Amino acid sequence: MLKTKREITFMKSNFGRMIIALWIVVIFVSSLCACTDTTVTSTSNDNTSMFVCLEETSRWCVVYHKNTKVMYAVSRYGTGTGVFTVLLNSDGTPMIYTKSNIG
Repeated sequence: MLKTKREITFMKSNFGRMIIALWIVVIFVSSLCACTDTTVTSTSNDNTSMFVCLEETSRWCVVYHKNTKVMYAVSRYGTGTGVFTVLLNSDGTPMIYTKSNIG
């Protein structure tokens, strides 16, 4: 059966509305999933951890390894949670913890 011009226009407009509604739902759902915040339940300055926390915020903390004294920034937010990044001196060597280089 041939459809009239009015029926075709009506079908196109409904299809467009469905696409727009679906797009809005996808954007809304993805915005809810992308905004996670991870909190650390304990700061490990005890004898069981190999790291000592020097400074922390809600998004990162600075730690050093107890044996090597090498300092790291650790991410604490979103998909990059738990990523360790070595802190470097201006000459490119790893930053080593001493009481004189903090604070």
